[in-house]
Amino acid sequence: MEPPETFKTGDLKLEHAKVKFKAYRQIPEFTVGGEKIGPYEEGETFEVPLWMAETMEEQRYGKILEDEDERALINKPLAFESWRSMRELAHLNGDHYPKTRRFLKRLKKLDGESFQKNLRKFEDLIQRRTYKIAVLASKGAKDEKILQNLTPEEKALYMKLRKEIEEWRREALKID
Repeated sequence: MEPPETFKTGDLKLEHAKVKFKAYRQIPEFTVGGEKIGPYEEGETFEVPLWMAETMEEQRYGKILEDEDERALINKPLAFESWRSMRELAHLNGDHYPKTRRFLKRLKKLDGESFQKNLRKFEDLIQRRTYKIAVLASKGAKDEKILQNLTPEEKALYMKLRKEIEEWRREALKID
């Protein structure tokens, strides 16, 4: 089954987002898509698209400098969702799902045990949020404050559920 367009779009946006990269050795000038990149000296920090930084990291030219602790991508929202009411969703950044999936993919290569632990937490977070989204969609909630806490992927799910539930209700209440 093909993932919803919003997941592919989110992944693509993340791949092209600029990240900080620190060179561990000299990087010669190179051209990608007609654009000249570099040269960079050992120890220099610069910004490049994530996909390029990952390639350079694999080739041991340096390291991606993460802006946040990646474990917080799962632990912090899970803690918030645990104590919020059924009508409240914690705010997640629009790139939350792509970043978390990227983190889990990298963790799977490095540490299988930690990967499994974090995957279970991510599944728990998804379960809690989808349940709340389903409840809100069934009530026809249209509050902008609620919707602003949803990621693009969650908004797409909410809109699909709301539409299906409204159609189902109309049919259920149709008395000829």
